[in-house]
Amino acid sequence: MTTMCPLNTVMLLNIKRNQTNVHDDAATGEAAKDQEEPDDVHDDDDLRRVIVDARTQCESQKEKLKFDRMLEDHKKGLYPNCEDGNTKLGTVLELLQWKAENAVADKGFEKLLKILKKKLPKDNELPDSTYAAKKVVCPLGLKVQKIHACPNDRILYRIVYKDMSACPVCGALRYKIR
Repeated sequence: MTTMCPLNTVMLLNIKRNQTNVHDDAATGEAAKDQEEPDDVHDDDDLRRVIVDARTQCESQKEKLKFDRMLEDHKKGLYPNCEDGNTKLGTVLELLQWKAENAVADKGFEKLLKILKKKLPKDNELPDSTYAAKKVVCPLGLKVQKIHACPNDRILYRIVYKDMSACPVCGALRYKIR
């Protein structure tokens, strides 16, 4: 059985969007020097701290190298001489969040990536495919599980509700009728 490093894409998206403090040094303790925590990034960077924390829990060197790549993408500007703070990882996270919020299909998202890539300066770091974008955010190949929710956010259709076609709380239909 293979152990995967604990990193949740949804958590990354929420951290990027909200920039909330999800790390408490007093509760978890500071990273030891032998864990090779990068010191050239600000301590108030929540996204970096989540990646570093997940990296410290990895058991294999191969998994640690994948998190190192994520940290590099978090520091790497979106294009050469990018001074506006846009990084490869941050931009890809924002675009994937937009894709999820707007229920954009992979094919449509890929077309958008190609348009944006052409509009950015030459040698930019923006991925040109949906697959490449997901690999930036999730280099470990973590799986995404889609769960239907009530349109009024009352329940999730899982466990006891997984076979229902309407919300037992508000009566809203699970699927649109065409």
